Amino acid sequence: LAAACGHDTLRVRRAPRAALLVFGDELLTAGPPAAGRIRDALGPAVPAWLRRYGCQVRPSDVVGPVADTLPAHVAALRSALANADLVCTTGGTMNGPVDHLHPTLEALGADYVVNTVAVRPGFPMLLARLTGPDGRARFVAGLPGNPQSAIVALVSLVAPLLAGLQGRSMPLLPQVTLAEAVPGRGDHTHLALVRLDRAAGVASPVRHVGSAMLRGLAGADGFAVIRPGTSGQPGDRVPIVPLPLFPGERTS
Repeated sequence: LAAACGHDTLRVRRAPRAALLVFGDELLTAGPPAAGRIRDALGPAVPAWLRRYGCQVRPSDVVGPVADTLPAHVAALRSALANADLVCTTGGTMNGPVDHLHPTLEALGADYVVNTVAVRPGFPMLLARLTGPDGRARFVAGLPGNPQSAIVALVSLVAPLLAGLQGRSMPLLPQVTLAEAVPGRGDHTHLALVRLDRAAGVASPVRHVGSAMLRGLAGADGFAVIRPGTSGQPGDRVPIVPLPLFPGERTS
């Protein structure tokens, strides 16, 4: 197409390179959960999401679990930022005794772009910016440790960032008709997992949607947007944040 239009050269943007740091001494990377420890679900999942949004992520760019100490966090993030345009982290976005992401960002001189969002689930997400030695901006996206909350941060915070880094605009959110009631979350936006019935043209909330659960997410098509101070009623038209299709998934 470019040649047919008479262009001999084109300016292009390279795909952003991303890295992932998994925080949490309580995490296991193999075998079933046991002895008060839980299996890391985000280390295996997040790189595929980042690739779907146009990033380069190599196996060596996934590091963790990183020890729950401030020096370990600072060292891991500094190392990841040396080669990545975007570093995603999982967990540690709150201000508990073993949550070291905020002090780490302060130690590295980062500036917050977003520091928590009035959304449920996923409110403790964050986005910070640093300037590298080459003068280019690098970004750190802090994903909450609960899996569904982390995916909310990916679709609502990381996806728009990556679109901007690649010179793409975000499409307008499509609208869906609710088949069932969806509760609101007070003064927070509720991103409610739903499954589409394309034949009937409606969306129904899925079950098993606690922020730490993956079962509901696995059967969902997207997040219905229930605005602050409202609830969704059957027949209401609401925006939906679609989940991206991965290679091999059906579109109908």
